Formats: sequence, C-alpha cells, structure tokens
Amino acid sequence: MSKPGTAKTVRAHSSTTQKHPAMNAVKQIKTANRKVLNLTQEDLKIFGHLFLIFFVSYAYEITNFNISIDDEILAYQSASKFVDLGRWLFPLIRESFWPQVITPLGPYILFGLCIALGYLYILRAFGIFRPALFHYSAFAAFILFPIWPAQLEFNANVIPLGVATLAISTSILLASRPIDTSFSKGVWHIIAPAALISIAAGAYQSAVLIYPVIITGVFLQNRLKPTFSPATKNTRHVIAATSILLLGCIIYLAIAAIAMKIYGIPPSPYGSSFVNIKTLFSAPQNALSGMMQNLWNVYFAWWKPFGTASYAIPTTILTGAAIALYAARDSRQKILWVLLGVTLILASPAAFCLLSGHELPLRTLLGAPFALLVLLLLFYHSTNSDTTRKAALAAALLIALEGLYIQSIHQARSALAQKHDMLLASAINTDILRTPNLPKRGPITIDFSGAKKFESVYPALPTTTAGASFFEWDGGNPYRMVKYMNLIGYHRYIAVDQETRARIAPHYSTMPEWPLEGSIKVVDGVVLIKISDQ
Repeated sequence: MSKPGTAKTVRAHSSTTQKHPAMNAVKQIKTANRKVLNLTQEDLKIFGHLFLIFFVSYAYEITNFNISIDDEILAYQSASKFVDLGRWLFPLIRESFWPQVITPLGPYILFGLCIALGYLYILRAFGIFRPALFHYSAFAAFILFPIWPAQLEFNANVIPLGVATLAISTSILLASRPIDTSFSKGVWHIIAPAALISIAAGAYQSAVLIYPVIITGVFLQNRLKPTFSPATKNTRHVIAATSILLLGCIIYLAIAAIAMKIYGIPPSPYGSSFVNIKTLFSAPQNALSGMMQNLWNVYFAWWKPFGTASYAIPTTILTGAAIALYAARDSRQKILWVLLGVTLILASPAAFCLLSGHELPLRTLLGAPFALLVLLLLFYHSTNSDTTRKAALAAALLIALEGLYIQSIHQARSALAQKHDMLLASAINTDILRTPNLPKRGPITIDFSGAKKFESVYPALPTTTAGASFFEWDGGNPYRMVKYMNLIGYHRYIAVDQETRARIAPHYSTMPEWPLEGSIKVVDGVVLIKISDQ
C-alpha cells in the first residue's frame, strides 16, 4: 500500500480530478459561499487589472470635464432633484458624500471601481474564479458598449450608475448560491439580494432589467456543458430568483413613495409617462412593436453610422446563441430551455417598452451590454473547442475595438460641440457688454430668440444629447442658454420672466441675426439677442 503523500497517491488524486472536473468547481463554489463577497489577494489582483482596463478605456472622460444638456441646470439644483422620478438614491448620494454631482474625475473613478468589482462578482456567480484573457477582453467589450457613454454623458448619473451596477451584480451573486440552508437563512437569501435590487432601481429604474438578463445566464449553466459549474435545484432556484426580483421592486416602490413624502414632491409627469400599463392591454401591438424596434435598434440599427459595429455586435450575439443551442443538442428539452433563456436574455433590456407602450431612448436599455456579456460567456464556455474559444476571444476583442471607435467618435463630437458653445458664449458676452445703457454693476436681464445648431462630420449617438449645442436644444431654449452661460462663468446674466418675454417678443421680428449689427439691443431694460430666425 502506498503511503499518503507518495507519487502514487498524488497521481490517483490527479486522475480523480481529471475524471470529475466539476468537483473542483463545486468545491470552489461551496468555499466561496461561506464568505461570498470576500476578496482574496488573488481577487484584488484581478480587480486591479479590471480597473486598469476601465481606466485606459475611459481615460479621456476621466481627464476631461465634459458637460452636456441638463448639466447646466442640475449644477444649480438641490439634492431633491430626481426624487420625483423615483430615483431616491440621488439625494442620498448628494446629501452624504458628493453634493455637487456636475464634476470631473471623481465620479468616473468611483464608477470604474464599482463596475470592476461588479464584473468580478458576475464572474463569480458563473463559477469563474480565475479569469483568462477572454474574460478581460469580454470586460472591455462590456464597458465599451455604447450605452455606457450615452448614460455617462449625464454627470449626475455617473456615481448612481456605478452603485447600481455593483448592487445588481452583488444581488445576482447572492441569488445564484445553492439553496440548501435552513428556513431562516433561506429567507435572508431572498431579502438581501432583493434589497440590493431596490438600491439599483433607486439609481435608475432600468437597472432592474439587468437582473433577469444575468440570472438567466447563470441558470443556463446547468443546461450546457462542459465547463460551467453545475447549478443545484433548478426549480427552487427559479422560484427564489423570481421572488427576489418581485420583492426588490416592492421595496423600491415603498422607498420611492417614502422619499417623495419626506421631500413633499409628487411624482413627475415625465416619469409617469414611462409607465402606462393600460397601453399594454388596450393596444398591445404598439407596446410589442416598440419593444421589437428597440431590440432591433440596440443590437443593430443604431450603430450603422459607425461602420462595422452594426455587423460585429449582432454577429457575435447570434453566434453565441447558436453555440449555446449546439451545446444543448443532445436533448430537445434542453434545447427548448436554452432557446427560452437566450430569448429572455436578449429581450429583457427592452421590457420597459411594455409598460410605456412606446420606444425608449438608448440610455434606458441598460441591460443590453449585460446581454452581450452573457452571450459572450456562453459562446466561450459552452464548448471545449479551441477554435470556438479563439473565435469568442476574437469576437470580444472586435466588439471592444468597435466600442472604442464609437466612443472616440462620441467624444470628438462632444468636444467640438463644447468648444463651439464656449466660443459662441464668449462672443455673445463681448457683444452684450458693448451694448449701450447696460448697468455697470449687478445683474443683467437677457433673452434669446432662435437656435444655433451645431453641425459636425462626426455622427451623434442616437437619442442622446451628446454633441448637441446648448444654443439649439429644445428648439432654442433661452433659459437653458442663460444657465449655461452662468455655469461657464458669466454670472451677471439672468433670464427674463415669461410675462416680460411675451411682451417684448415682437421686437425680434425687425432684428437681424447675430452677429450682424442690431442683433443685440436693449428693450425696457432687457437685453435681446437674436441668434437666428429659427
């Protein structure tokens, strides 16, 4: 007989491990479940690599101060802003540690830390503890998906979205653990991730739809082979996961109602316009049509102005889905489950169309980059074929490159639009100060007429404010223009009230467009600036 520790014993142990590769994965999961959120030295190293990828990908945003439409208003508004939209996390952040949200650098750093840790937890939920080159490439593809620039162009969204991503990722990790504990621990297994879902919704309601995307992907691991770690007790898990989502939404709604009560703010008509359940029953074809159009746009059509991205993204998605279905080919039931799962993964990001009854803007489809990530993981992990895995790696790198290109175009247009607006504001300010009869001290009441559109060779991200001029938005909004001039340093200017503006409006009909002589004049103590005939 061989003694413990002999070469024969070691070989026997190695042979057992090779025959049962899932045993190590199960052991890792059980160990991780004991302290599921703890980070080892190895985890911290992985986390550092992920944050470095984020930092390089968003170096321009981190090192530059970009402002977009609405930032000029939010910079002056109280912490209670967005409570009327049900986003109760905003005032919590502003009243605790980051009062002025229209700032550079810091919010992006915090967002990067949150999304890197969130990704680490997502991998852990899938039973992936030691990322390979593919997983880092998939992370690059994930964070460069163009929905992120569309969201992050609003400075007020940056920190809340980081918190939302981390909260929803942690919720998924907790919800994906095997349910084999006592009743009391089982209840906590549902309450903790549900509370985290409510936090994500409190940042941005669409973040809720990230949960079904990833948790469905986690469940599919039990239907596919060969490298995913097995899930346990699927039916019980599905019931628990659904309960978590429903409870999370209930907690969110309760906290949102309490926050509105505390601040004395009723629900916003704008926010309410996104929830119209009656439409789903009275005109379901409109809701379904809007949902299908959104899915077509986010996975294909919206990227057509940016070159090959409109082909790389859908090709990867379809290939990933096809590989997953191929891996389940030994059973019709398994194929059906995978088909339903993939459909749910791809459709979930646009589910709010069913509530609104119409299409939604790009920034609301937060689940789309997560859907792409899950399909990439299925693409890579559903097979042992080196060729297929190399194809998955190539697809991830290609999408990351396309995302980087779209982001570069986005930043080029935004940078030029900001320079355009600053030069325009400076020139207008100079002409105003040359106007006779201005008060030497104190505020100067001004009004604008018309709009000055920004034109560029760089295409704009669809349905966003990126690369638009403050002097063109809303068809030319004088109050927005004045606030913008205040934000960049022209503090003496105040906007005219509505009643006075209506009274002096006829004077614009005889004025030429700026910068012609006579395009700026003083009427009843108000400086009128006609920037166009639009």
